[in-house]
Amino acid sequence: MIETVVHHLTDPRGATVCLREDRAVPDPGQGHTCAILLHGMFSSSQGNKIRSLGELLARQGVTALRPDFIARGDSPGVDRDICMSAQLANLAAVKAHAEATLAPARYVLMGSSFGALTALLSLYAGPDNHAALFRQDELLALVLVALPHRTDFTTGLLPNRESAAAFEKAGFVRYQGHDIDYRMHRELLGYPSVAGMLSGVEIPTLLIHGEADGLFPAHEVAALLDLSPAAVKEMVVVPGADHRIDEPAYRAQLLEAVMRFLEPLL
Repeated sequence: MIETVVHHLTDPRGATVCLREDRAVPDPGQGHTCAILLHGMFSSSQGNKIRSLGELLARQGVTALRPDFIARGDSPGVDRDICMSAQLANLAAVKAHAEATLAPARYVLMGSSFGALTALLSLYAGPDNHAALFRQDELLALVLVALPHRTDFTTGLLPNRESAAAFEKAGFVRYQGHDIDYRMHRELLGYPSVAGMLSGVEIPTLLIHGEADGLFPAHEVAALLDLSPAAVKEMVVVPGADHRIDEPAYRAQLLEAVMRFLEPLL
């Protein structure tokens, strides 16, 4: 049996972060593995993938923390508040909550799409000189679903150089019904490349990608995993799945791959 408890946290910037905590009943208490699950840019902690992962992990005795990033789900804000520094501040609040209430022995850090990029970037110091949120020795595993293969992926939202100039001048661009702030683009350009970051990840790493991902091709992401020095690493490509990997049959394959990878580590 599991239960989901909702918390409202305040991050270092003063933003409110809604956090859902999936845990076994009875409560496993402190000192166990904790999973932090990070949703994509246009999703929330209640999205099918993240919710299903949280519930599945809780049934295995792993407490799962599912935050709503700023302006998503039940966390307040507007589209243009979304940027990497804001999401990392949200994640800092989640980690502080975990340390204060769960005192986990180790973390499993998982993210989907922009959440996967956030998870990876949390291992590194940022362009504004903030410290890395996680040390690698704090992590049991890193699971990255539909990972963008480049940190400057916002460039791909723009069809030409003229659009890039207009993006900077206007301060935002409209994409799939959402306003993407130029600050997001500017911040991402200040981080290391995804290839460079993965080449420094030594902890067990699982990448899951849809075969038919039209945003970030699976073969380009697979090539990045080859750069990782991790002794335990795996790439799972879900046949036929698009970027979201959200159809029930595809999602079932994702869940199975995650648990198969984590089982010997837990």
